[in-house]
Amino acid sequence: MLTRRYGKYHFLSEEEIIKIHTATLKILEETGVRVPDERLLKLAESKGALVSHGGSIIRFPKNLVEKCLDENRAMYAATTKDSNFPDDGQRKVKYTLGGMAVRTIDFNTNEVRNATIKDMADASRIASALDEVKSDGGLYRSTEIPPLADDLYCYHTMVSHTDKPVSMDIMHLSSIPWLEEMAIVVHGNKKAVLDKGVMRFNAFVSSPLQYSKDAIEKMWAVHDRGYKVSLGWPMTVVGGSSPVTLAGSAVECNADALSGLVLTRMLNGDILANLGAAPVTMDMRNGLGLYADPRRLLICGAFMDISRFYGFPNGGFHIGVDAAYPGIQAAAERMFTAMVALAYWDGDIQLRLGILGPSNAVASMAQIFIDLEMGRMIEKWLQGIEVSEETMSLADIMDAGIGGNFLSREHTARHFRTESWLPDLFEHQMPVAGTLPSKDPVYEKARLKAKQTIETARTNPRPPDKQLELDRLLERAVQSVSML
Repeated sequence: MLTRRYGKYHFLSEEEIIKIHTATLKILEETGVRVPDERLLKLAESKGALVSHGGSIIRFPKNLVEKCLDENRAMYAATTKDSNFPDDGQRKVKYTLGGMAVRTIDFNTNEVRNATIKDMADASRIASALDEVKSDGGLYRSTEIPPLADDLYCYHTMVSHTDKPVSMDIMHLSSIPWLEEMAIVVHGNKKAVLDKGVMRFNAFVSSPLQYSKDAIEKMWAVHDRGYKVSLGWPMTVVGGSSPVTLAGSAVECNADALSGLVLTRMLNGDILANLGAAPVTMDMRNGLGLYADPRRLLICGAFMDISRFYGFPNGGFHIGVDAAYPGIQAAAERMFTAMVALAYWDGDIQLRLGILGPSNAVASMAQIFIDLEMGRMIEKWLQGIEVSEETMSLADIMDAGIGGNFLSREHTARHFRTESWLPDLFEHQMPVAGTLPSKDPVYEKARLKAKQTIETARTNPRPPDKQLELDRLLERAVQSVSML
């Protein structure tokens, strides 16, 4: 049986990847990265890096980088198999909430306004109510929150309104002990928090070629509490923090990412390090970062090619959108980036519901349901065509004969529900003569669904005593950080 596999589209030849890899090694060996942390400088030096303590610069000899790549490649090969990438009929759309937008499109008034703590809670309640949504990363981050307490409020709000897995976003060093205490309340004990990977931290590289002191301090604070940490994962801005040419950005982004991989392996050689990156492009007319720009998808695809070349594929970027409002642009961008993701990547498709652009600036709870409908379209497409004796229905075709009709056949009655795509919001109907509707009927139905879901969703999934403990922890934490 021939099985077609998508996700094998390539934009870079092996020769081009080798050129990028060679240029990357030159940058890491001769320029290096700035790491303003003496503890990490000493660790890197003990592992064979060339360190300038005065300038806080770490340079990575070529053989050191290649050794780390070889070790990581071997570990990946030992722990994964090609069969882990599903065939197309087994691929799924993974729905999450995330983006932490500071603005919302109010589904009652249709006005754009600053997100509130209530919006944060309502979005998490929707995440809890929708069976398709498997995790909550926070759709909103309210501007009502006191300084230095945004990560505390975000985590507290999510775990207070959904019992699904929640992403913890550590923004402040002072929040770490309090976030750990909250996580222990939610999960029962520290071992569960550790085993579930609830409290982990990545020290993002600040392109080009530097790590911030704040990020390293938070990394060590999480590390010293016994949790997993990593470094790297550049969010390079093409034309801003890297060259405007995509090839140049691929080199710079790869240097940032490889520096993180090597430093991560220096911290813990027993873990499989990810070669992650989330490059974005920029509208050169206004400086806004873009997630649905075709050039952004090219650079993401190139980076996936590079990770495959290294032997530990990484990808599955979120389906992006740059439109600031629900509508034609948002739908076109969401579906365009979805189809590109299907072509680039072997695994499941990541779809963050409700987030809009540019750069996650705004979100809409009505958009959650529009995105969900688009995700279901993708799922239907991924089902493909089942070819079997039953589905080919040869006997029915021959029995109906020339000019036959299949609407009344028993075979149609057995299969039409599973074979058809019956949308919930989208409409299949003839237009009525006259002027166009003043309101988008799809958006209006999505708006109503958001309102009804919030009204009927569970108020709180936690036992009363646990919720009271979480509430008191938040109160104490906010008082503590407000004194800093």
